[in-house]
Amino acid sequence: MKQGWINLQGSLIDKPVWRETTNEEKSTFITMLACVNDREEEGVWKNETMTVKPGQLLTTLGAFARQVHYSMTSEKVKVALETLARLDVLKYEIHGQDLLITALEWNRFDGGEASRRQC
Repeated sequence: MKQGWINLQGSLIDKPVWRETTNEEKSTFITMLACVNDREEEGVWKNETMTVKPGQLLTTLGAFARQVHYSMTSEKVKVALETLARLDVLKYEIHGQDLLITALEWNRFDGGEASRRQC
C-alpha cells in the first residue's frame, strides 16, 4: 500500500469528474491518484523497458481493479477509465492485461516531496 498523501481540494465536488460520475468511477479516480508514481521508475511495457513518469501507473487490469475495490472487475475498470478519459482527467492504454494510466494535470494532485507512495 502506498504511503503519503495527495492534494484534493473542496472545489473537486463542483467538477464534472465528481458531478457526472458513478461511485465506481469516483473510486477509480481516487485510487488512480493514490497509486500513480510520484517519481520516475523503470517498468516493462509491451516487452520493452520504459521510464514510468510521475503521474503514471503501470499495472495490470486485475491488480488495479482489486485496488479500487474487492467487488470491481476488469470490465468495470475499463468502463470507469473510459468515462474518466472522456472527462479529460486521465489517459490510459491497455495491452493484453497490462494497463498504463497517465493522470492529466498530476501536478494539481501531487502531495509534494513528503508524499512518497508505493501502491
